[in-house]
Amino acid sequence: MFQASFIFIAFVGSFVTIHALVAVDKRGWDAAAKAAAVGGLVASLYCLAAGIFLLSGWEDPFAAVDSAELGKASGRRGGRGGIIVLAIRFWPYVLIAMGSYFGYSYAAILKRLLGAPEANGGWRYKRLSCDPRWAWLQNATR
Repeated sequence: MFQASFIFIAFVGSFVTIHALVAVDKRGWDAAAKAAAVGGLVASLYCLAAGIFLLSGWEDPFAAVDSAELGKASGRRGGRGGIIVLAIRFWPYVLIAMGSYFGYSYAAILKRLLGAPEANGGWRYKRLSCDPRWAWLQNATR
């Protein structure tokens, strides 16, 4: 049901779309910012759904591998291989966590761009680039 190439595109798209969103928001292109937020939300929801689907039939790909070989492989390249091995071992959980986090973030950004009022009496700034509460987003993409 979920092809690996589509999962890869959605996974990378969830990370990359935020940079496009900030770039078009700084220029004041509201329609493009809304489209980027919707694209990021769709990619995140796809990752979330793929993770839930994969969780139902997931088998550890390293179950048959000897622990000494696995330790040797994860120790390569300065220890960064261990992170990759963990991500592969727990791939459905990685997809669910990443899809949930980015999905929530994109939903909040999209709600903000559409102008939905906040509980405390409305938005003070319509664009994200003007709001000091979203400064972390601007600093992260520089």
